[in-house]
Amino acid sequence: MHARLKLVAIVCLFSAPRLLAVTYGEAQSLARSLPQGSYSANDHGKLCELIGVAKLQEVFPGAEVHNGVEYADGNRVIGELDLVVEQSDVVTHVIEVKCWKNYSSAANKADEQLDRFSRYAGRCDIDFSLEGKPFPCEVFGSGQIQYGKMSYTDADIAGFDFNFDLSRKQVLTLIQSLSF
Repeated sequence: MHARLKLVAIVCLFSAPRLLAVTYGEAQSLARSLPQGSYSANDHGKLCELIGVAKLQEVFPGAEVHNGVEYADGNRVIGELDLVVEQSDVVTHVIEVKCWKNYSSAANKADEQLDRFSRYAGRCDIDFSLEGKPFPCEVFGSGQIQYGKMSYTDADIAGFDFNFDLSRKQVLTLIQSLSF
C-alpha cells in the first residue's frame, strides 16, 4: 500500500501544473547576473530561462539542469533545448520556456519545438552540444523523457505545465527597475 501511495503522489506531481515559487528578489539577482543588454521588455527569454533553471533545481534537487543544449545535423542546427533535467546520467525532462505576450501562441510554439525534438531524442547520428562542447547523445536514450512548457504564472490558462511565481507584468516591472 505504501508503494502505491508513493506512485500516486509521483503521478500527481508530474501531471498537474506546478507553481515554482521564485521571489522578486531572486529574479532580480538572476537578472543582474546577465550581461547588460541581454534582455529587454521585448525580449527577456534568457531571463525567463535562468529563472526556470533556478526553479527546476529546487524541484529536482541533485539533478543537473542544463540551459541551451543544441542539437544539429552536421553544421545545420536543428534546434535548442531551453531546459534539460539530467539525473544519474539520464535526461528525465525537456522543458521549453516561453515568455511571450500571447500565451496561446507561445504554448503552440513550445509544442512545435518539443514535437520536433522528440523525433531526435536518443539518436546518436545527431550532434548534441552545450556551450560549444559535445553533450552525450546517450543521456537522451531512455525513452522516458517527460516534455513540458514553462512560462509566467498567468500563462497557465494556455496549457503551460510549469510556471514560476512571477506574472508577465512582474517580470516587465523587474526589467524596468534594473539600472546598470
